[in-house]
Amino acid sequence: MNVPDIRAQISSFLKETSDPRPPLLVLLGPTASGKTALSVPLAQEFGAEVISADSRQVYRKMDVGTDKIMPKEQAGVPHHLLDVAEPDERFTLFEYKRAAEKATKEITERGRLPFLVGGTGLYIKALTENFDLPPEDAKLREELMAELEEVGNEALHDRLRSVDPESAELIHRNNVPYLIRALEIVKLTGKPKSELKKPSPYRLLKIGITRPREELYRRINERVDRQIEEGGLVRETQELLDAGYGVDLPSMQSLGYKEIADHLIGPLTLLEARELLKQNTRHFAKRQLTWWRRASESDVQWFDRFD
Repeated sequence: MNVPDIRAQISSFLKETSDPRPPLLVLLGPTASGKTALSVPLAQEFGAEVISADSRQVYRKMDVGTDKIMPKEQAGVPHHLLDVAEPDERFTLFEYKRAAEKATKEITERGRLPFLVGGTGLYIKALTENFDLPPEDAKLREELMAELEEVGNEALHDRLRSVDPESAELIHRNNVPYLIRALEIVKLTGKPKSELKKPSPYRLLKIGITRPREELYRRINERVDRQIEEGGLVRETQELLDAGYGVDLPSMQSLGYKEIADHLIGPLTLLEARELLKQNTRHFAKRQLTWWRRASESDVQWFDRFD
């Protein structure tokens, strides 16, 4: 499958007139699969504006490590939900859903096509599957965090499995923010997240892209080398640390920043940090693909490659 195949799918989708709901185009896939490079020409061709579905690219000052598309690469295509939070701010799934819904509505009202692009599965599902999520409860969150400190991640994950098995399958026990949020949702609503799903207000086309494993891993390794040798990942991480953003922040625990911080203020040599980042990113890509399989995304049109 290649770009003409994807274009044909989109053209057919946009010609559909029997469904009165506004269209929403989705491009998803693992990291380093080439979503960004594909999204810009598609957006130009079909009159679309991109809505980012990347949980790391919401942070300002974190460009190299998140492989964020820069203004010159956007080629005039409007991009939304990039750089909307500081690295020490919480940006919740509820806040993302609300902001993405607003962007989608405004893009549609301009007569343009909203184009959701990214690899954060929970972001994509929150918008496309239209979960009616309650806002956070600070007191309840504190109680759950205190319990986490007392009994550990695995015990809380086992509890989530007992009350919301579907969410437990999708959330790793070490993903503390999502684990706590899933338990919070059950506590606040008395229902598992799957029962909070409403009919989607959008007519959807979901396109997934991936690559053969060896090629994907090669692209990941090359990207890490480029980020360190040319992109300034070490400098960017040092600047974040100098600005007071501690290594315990969720944003600083993400891929790239954690490994380089372990070099700058920890025991790793730069070579060790580089190789660890490659390994962790490969594992992350594998988990992303597993996530989509577990999420039963039977409505995704998968393309093995496009170049």
